[in-house]
Amino acid sequence: ALDKVAERLSLTEGDPASILKTVQASGFRKFVDSHNELWINGVLSGFKTHVINVISATANTLSQPMNMIVGGTLRREWDDVREGVALYRGLRQHIGDSLEMARRAFATERPVLGANHILEHPHSISAANYNLDPNSWLGWGTDAIGKTIRFPGRFLTAEDEFFKQMNYRSKLMAQASREAADMVKNG
Repeated sequence: ALDKVAERLSLTEGDPASILKTVQASGFRKFVDSHNELWINGVLSGFKTHVINVISATANTLSQPMNMIVGGTLRREWDDVREGVALYRGLRQHIGDSLEMARRAFATERPVLGANHILEHPHSISAANYNLDPNSWLGWGTDAIGKTIRFPGRFLTAEDEFFKQMNYRSKLMAQASREAADMVKNG
């Protein structure tokens, strides 16, 4: 197998694009990618990983409005205090929507918010990666194994999606509240 890869690489004449294309298409590359997917999800499968992720995201989410309230009070910037309170209202109001988006991220194995801003990679342990018919028993089995292996990553994606949605939606609501108050104040 390595002889075939070496032969194909020699045909590229050192062209970086050709080398990349040759290496990406190789069975060895698919094996390495599958190994990495298995290894990364093994690392993410620890219970402590998810507990730390949820606790730190919760602490960050709940402390941001308090920082605005305390900071605004100390500086006598009452608009900041009102915006901090509006953030807390937004957090409470958008729990259901955020849970739904987290469920969607878990089901699709992709984030909903900011999905275009991350480096996405195809699932390595999949029928598509190994050129198998997804409707065959072997293709279906490969997809099922891949989905099972990616469970820890799917949970992490869903956890992150929940907090991104909560923070984004509450910030948007607080900004709208602030702009409405400004419009009322300015006539």
